[in-house]
Amino acid sequence: HLNWAFCLILGGALGNLSDRLLFGYVIDFIDFHVAGWHWPAFNLADSSIFIGAVLLFWDSLSTDSEEKHHDSKGHRT
Repeated sequence: HLNWAFCLILGGALGNLSDRLLFGYVIDFIDFHVAGWHWPAFNLADSSIFIGAVLLFWDSLSTDSEEKHHDSKGHRT
């Protein structure tokens, strides 16, 4: 999960950065309204960053988190 987390976070950050460089602002296009309540607008890059952060957090909670990132010789993978 760790590799996916970093890929999603980096991809989302690069997506938002490209919007900033090309347009001067980030284009948000997903906008929810539920029962008179408005969720902040977001985009695919924001979703990617959020999912990557959740995966990163989930990986950190894993009981064998440190062990699974080392090979049989103790080197970090």
